[in-house]
Amino acid sequence: MERAQNFTLNYLMLTVNKIYTELFHNKNEQHTSKEIPLLLFRSMLNKIHTLKILVDSRDPLVEESAYSITRSVLECQWNILYIIKEDCEFRTKAYEYFSKMEAAKSRIKEINFQRDLQEMLSDQSEEVVDSLTTNILKYRKALQNNQEDVVRYFQDIYGENAEYEMRLKHEEGIKANLQAMGKCKELDLEKQFYDEEVQYLRLDPKYSHIRHEITLAKRHMRYPKWYSLKSRHKPYRNNLKVLTSYLGKDFSAQYVGLYSSLSQESHVLNATKQLTYQDGKAVFRNVENSSIDLMAQDAFGQAMYSLFEVWPKILKHYNKDHETSILFEGLRIISEEKYEHF
Repeated sequence: MERAQNFTLNYLMLTVNKIYTELFHNKNEQHTSKEIPLLLFRSMLNKIHTLKILVDSRDPLVEESAYSITRSVLECQWNILYIIKEDCEFRTKAYEYFSKMEAAKSRIKEINFQRDLQEMLSDQSEEVVDSLTTNILKYRKALQNNQEDVVRYFQDIYGENAEYEMRLKHEEGIKANLQAMGKCKELDLEKQFYDEEVQYLRLDPKYSHIRHEITLAKRHMRYPKWYSLKSRHKPYRNNLKVLTSYLGKDFSAQYVGLYSSLSQESHVLNATKQLTYQDGKAVFRNVENSSIDLMAQDAFGQAMYSLFEVWPKILKHYNKDHETSILFEGLRIISEEKYEHF
């Protein structure tokens, strides 16, 4: 089983790189939305590879992280299948638009937070500099007036060379303030870039049909998702539950039976799972218990199942029938070699 999994992951990653190179053989060619399903698939492979590393580590503490990653793998699966199911050109454009817009807006929020932090550091540095300036003057005056108690007070704080130490800290404070102010200017320039990116996306004629569909979708839902567009009839595709229902009953069952249960891990509503009961008392669960390792393996197994649901379809989408045959043949050979040992 492990050999088949390794072969599948490695061969698919090589194939993804091959497809990408073929799509953009000219390095100066502008990327288009046609690579979106491929990028989603690559993200899915990366997440599964991360899962495999966690499982191979046999660390009993990886259970929670493993299930959270599996949840992301499921989302990749559904997004890919939705895009390539039909109306692919529109759906890739919709995904691209929402992805770029969300990335820009998220970065703006992050920049605003970082700028507030730098302003706070600048204010603190100014307060330190002002305080040290006052203390240096007080110390000098105390020396001139032989105020031994005041001199001793500053020396107890800064040492025998109190003025020298205060001047060093004064310079450090000025330097920290200048650095914070400089960082604020850098962040302002970066924010300007992302503000322009948002405005560009809102005006770019390439996405006019996407923006039109967003306007229509807002008649039925407050915050439409990219997969909500062109959803004309109830139930509107405003969440993953409805999306999986649209993809088919197997995926709807996957959402209800697996994805929903994993939501507890992702939303940190799982703290009580760390406890178990022995003799009527709540105690920490034994993390060395082999069942914990089995949970991580189960998470990886679920992710691999999702991969096998997707990879034949994604290779067909990019007309890779030959690569599909090679992968199936490789898995057949591995399976036959396995049974020869019995």
